[in-house]
Formats: sequence, structure tokens, C-alpha cells
Amino acid sequence: MTDAACASPSSVLQDLVRQTQATLTIATRHAAGELDADALASACEQLARAFVQARPVLGKLAANPDDLATLRQLQGQLQTLHELQARLSAQARAALATLLPQDALQEYARLGQQTHAVRRLYGG
Repeated sequence: MTDAACASPSSVLQDLVRQTQATLTIATRHAAGELDADALASACEQLARAFVQARPVLGKLAANPDDLATLRQLQGQLQTLHELQARLSAQARAALATLLPQDALQEYARLGQQTHAVRRLYGG
């Protein structure tokens, strides 16, 4: 990303579009099993930093048609990223529920509480 302090608002916006697209690509590859969650988390962290750095400059965007079109493109990319992340999260929750059904988790919790109470009772 260009140095936001000296870059034009339009170029900062274009950099955000490119970085968002790169993050979408990583998210898609993660969803396909090609990359691990750490790669996606790192890409999202970098994208968040880019938005924080760009925020002051983006407030200076002129209302010209090119910038508005680019903003709409960025909005679409962010919506797609949000939807993909929501699907991945739902898949992860479903996988965990399959591996550890709620009934089993509650039983493990009760067993753990009983074990803790017995240890406390016998000083262990």
C-alpha cells in the first residue's frame, strides 16, 4: 500500500481495492482447503491495518464518478468477504458440533465439576 499520508485519495482507494481482492483470494483458497486459517487471519489483519491507515485520506475523496464506482467495487468486495467469512464460520461451528455434540459437552462439563468437587472434598 502506498504511504497514505502523501498519496492521493484515489490511489489510496485503489490500493484498498487491490488489497481487499488479495484478501478475498486468500479467503477463497482457505475455503478450498489450500491455505490454513493463519494465512486468512494474517491477510484480514493486514487489510484492517490498511483501512485504519487510509481512513483520514478517504475522507478527502472527491465526488467524482471514478471514485464512486471504485467505492461501489470496494463495497461489493467487502460484502463478499463478509459472506465468505460467515459461511466459513458456520462450517466450523457445524464441524465442531459434529465432533463434540452438545449433549457430550454437557456431560464432560458435569464430569469435570464432579471431579473438581471430589478433589476438593478429599484435599487432592
